[in-house]
Amino acid sequence: MYEFTPADPALKRPGHETGLSEKRKILLIYIPLAAFASMMTGIVLGENQQTAGLVQLVFGFVINVLALVWAKFDADERQYALSRFFPAAVLVFSVLAIVYYLIRSRGARGGLISTGLLISYIAGVMFALIVVGSIVTVLMVAAGLLTEKVLDGS
Repeated sequence: MYEFTPADPALKRPGHETGLSEKRKILLIYIPLAAFASMMTGIVLGENQQTAGLVQLVFGFVINVLALVWAKFDADERQYALSRFFPAAVLVFSVLAIVYYLIRSRGARGGLISTGLLISYIAGVMFALIVVGSIVTVLMVAAGLLTEKVLDGS
């Protein structure tokens, strides 16, 4: 007969001593917030295309920097040495550099699995942004902060 013993809550995996590790904070809080701010900037400043485009470019750069910081935390956790050119590659090639890192640091099989998870993460964040952005936009129109032209797409 087997005896069930619950896991000892005092035992923690490395990097999981607190609720959210720095890597998870970047993935679950900072990147979605930056993407949401970029999307809402496009909606609010829709008529001023130049300003909206510039602000969205800045938010895109911020998201790439956050991806680089995530990769550095992950590399430290895995004791994987990043190339000295990797930061520039992330800023220039964005997601492609992260996919390259995933395959190099985890091997072919683990890298492909991680790439699939990355694609799922991006799709999930995009879906959540569409839902939350739509709700916020409707509420802003209802509150009179935006004109109804925003909802028409004109």
